[in-house]
Amino acid sequence: MLSTITYTNSSIIILNEKVLNIYKNGEHSQIQLQSRGVLVYDKYAITENKDILEIHNNTVEVIGKTHKIPTKITVDNGSMYIADKSGSVYRLESLENLSKTPSECIPTHLFGSISMITDIIVKDGLVITADKDNKIRITEGQYPHRIQKFIQVHSKSLISMAIAGEYLVSGGYDWYVSLYNFKSKKTFIFDLITHKTQDLGDIFPGVDTPESISNINLECESRVKKILAYGETVVILKAESLLLADLSKLTNDGDIPCAEMLSLSGKPFVDGISMKEGYAVLDEEGTLFTFSPENPVLMKILQVPNYTHKIDISIANKYLE
Repeated sequence: MLSTITYTNSSIIILNEKVLNIYKNGEHSQIQLQSRGVLVYDKYAITENKDILEIHNNTVEVIGKTHKIPTKITVDNGSMYIADKSGSVYRLESLENLSKTPSECIPTHLFGSISMITDIIVKDGLVITADKDNKIRITEGQYPHRIQKFIQVHSKSLISMAIAGEYLVSGGYDWYVSLYNFKSKKTFIFDLITHKTQDLGDIFPGVDTPESISNINLECESRVKKILAYGETVVILKAESLLLADLSKLTNDGDIPCAEMLSLSGKPFVDGISMKEGYAVLDEEGTLFTFSPENPVLMKILQVPNYTHKIDISIANKYLE
């Protein structure tokens, strides 16, 4: 659900309330928004008054309106997919050829579900959603009434997903993340304590056999704030640390090589992105660090001025009510 930083056209864009901070080639510029920003993705931003903004250079242009304040957006093949708290997914097509009248550019309803959607990915014509009721749904984009698959291996609400190689990696309030293999159709879990995987096949342990998963009953705030992917590596963003895992090196014993990194500032991590060169992560004071899978060492690259992190990823916070 968290989406306050994005990477597009070699620029890092960080949303800070009513300000878009843009960093490119060592230079910093700002765009003042008329209302508070809710999220950013690619070269687009959504505000609390439901404006869809396109960011170009140091300006923004209103190109449309959302029906409700979204929980997440994504862009694929020139279309924007918008998910919201009611469980609906909308699509705004032909982003590059939209009418000059924003009021006419209203997303069309694609499909609905009964749970608040917390993340959305579009891949190879499939619309993949995660929700607060522990489910991952894979829907055909062209025929949205066709549900290809439900993946239900979580016992608690989901927060974030990412695709790394042939795996869909998902996590949230559980002490593990799930790894769904698109080719084999099998699901694994990766324990955030033991750093080992467990093959679940195609069962539903969160509902049918919870005793099959270690640490399933541990109570906590969201263990996973965000999941990022770069090639076949993933970063699991937690408040206290980052966990970098290389899925291409999964062993027969279920081990995955991992590197855990603590915040250099001592402040919790709050958001992150994958970029052309690797990863970037942001702490609650607005300090941005970068690193690559080949060199997992945090490097401070910038400080966002007057940064105020006020977005709560709790599924019950006011922003989503």
